[in-house]
Amino acid sequence: MLARDAFSRVGRCGSNRNEADRDSGDEGHVQVSSAAISGMDIVVAAQIDMLFRFVTVFGEIATADPISAVLLLFGAVITVLSSAFFGLLVAGAALDAFGGGFSGLGRSPPPGAK
Repeated sequence: MLARDAFSRVGRCGSNRNEADRDSGDEGHVQVSSAAISGMDIVVAAQIDMLFRFVTVFGEIATADPISAVLLLFGAVITVLSSAFFGLLVAGAALDAFGGGFSGLGRSPPPGAK
């Protein structure tokens, strides 16, 4: 169902469908121009479509009420900070796993380790 919806969105954007095809109720078959549309094109078109929808929905939510705008802003800040912190942890773990970590900085081995 998801692929069919994405393909129909792409078909609406770049197809040569006429009014008779639209009125026939046959949503499963979409005429596409002579250029072949690959699966990746459909995925990219669906992602761009969702991005524009999210921007409009969040814009409507933010402009509906001042408290909604503040809550949306705090949610965005919390999401960005937590994602950045998680990315820092992943980068540190990757550096440590591949031997380029910071394990030797400012630390000396315990006395019993030598």
